[in-house]
Amino acid sequence: SRVLAISNPREFDIYRFVELNKNKADELQKVIENKFSAKTNKIRVYQNDFNEVITQMETFLRNNGKYKTLAFIDPFGMEVNWSSIEMLKGLSIDMWILVPTGMGVNRLLKNNGDIEETWLAKLQNFLGLSEEEIRNTFYTTEKVLTLFGESIFVQKQEDAIEKAHTLYKKKLETIFKHVSCSYVMRNSNNSILYHFLLVSNNETAVKIGNYIVGNGISKL
Repeated sequence: SRVLAISNPREFDIYRFVELNKNKADELQKVIENKFSAKTNKIRVYQNDFNEVITQMETFLRNNGKYKTLAFIDPFGMEVNWSSIEMLKGLSIDMWILVPTGMGVNRLLKNNGDIEETWLAKLQNFLGLSEEEIRNTFYTTEKVLTLFGESIFVQKQEDAIEKAHTLYKKKLETIFKHVSCSYVMRNSNNSILYHFLLVSNNETAVKIGNYIVGNGISKL
């Protein structure tokens, strides 16, 4: 609703919201109808998978180059596939993305490397990496000679969260010309949950993003 309430210096021409959960999508639709009825012709709520909607969005933006886009992506549950982010290459889009480095990636990376198949698939889709690349990036393997012969010990690296952040940021730099510094979001125990950053092909946009990350987020 904050985005919809913006009117100065001007409001947006088109609003698109994507929410997979039907109850939340319906709730958002009610808020729009009750508080922003004058803008309903500009607004559409997709109760759908973002990875499907992004295909339509990418086609629209490539066929309508006059539109400049500001996007906010919150891949809760790591639903946003890396292949979807790749589709945005070359578009006139400024995108804030909340990367669940601690809340998502780190939680799925089991300490002993014994990752469930469904979790491994989610990591592969979200990070755009193969299983081998994931294990080489986040784990160390050590061969130890014991009384029973040689044993192999697999251990998750202690800095897995920062590795996830660095990895994802570097991959973003292959899609967008400019990537901002990251704002680290922590819980009450000071554990890292997310890294929040802006990507764009516009250098000025990222300069503004860096200012917000460095000075303004806590005041928003």
